[in-house]
Amino acid sequence: MFSGTQASFLKNVRSLTNTINTMGNPFSDSSEDLLVLDTREILDAEVVNCIRKMEVLGENQRNEFFKSRLVERTTPLSERITKNNLRLFKWRPEKDKSRTQEQLLSMKRDRNLFSTLYVASQLRDADLEEFFSARKPVVTTLAIRLR
Repeated sequence: MFSGTQASFLKNVRSLTNTINTMGNPFSDSSEDLLVLDTREILDAEVVNCIRKMEVLGENQRNEFFKSRLVERTTPLSERITKNNLRLFKWRPEKDKSRTQEQLLSMKRDRNLFSTLYVASQLRDADLEEFFSARKPVVTTLAIRLR
């Protein structure tokens, strides 16, 4: 009778209808809280404010887009549109990074610093023996000298 996609959609609609009938109308004005229907968790106040201001934010961005690209022509049409980092689906508090994650992040920063310094030292004919024998305090001094 129904294809797999239609049957899945019908099942989801019936589930949503049952949830709304059980919990009441989530769109009524009787409460200022927003809640997640499937988990019944109340959303954080920051997320609620973000949702309420979303339409105004979009209209302002649209107007700025038309003004700068089509009316004034100060920005090329090919210019990237910045992404909005709204906390809608990431509203749960972030977990603290473990010590190993912090160490890994520090090692990646050091690696990026060393690779940049190595390329810069090759371009400026610096002494590579000194570069590879240097410890971290000397490396930062070398970084300042190579700028």
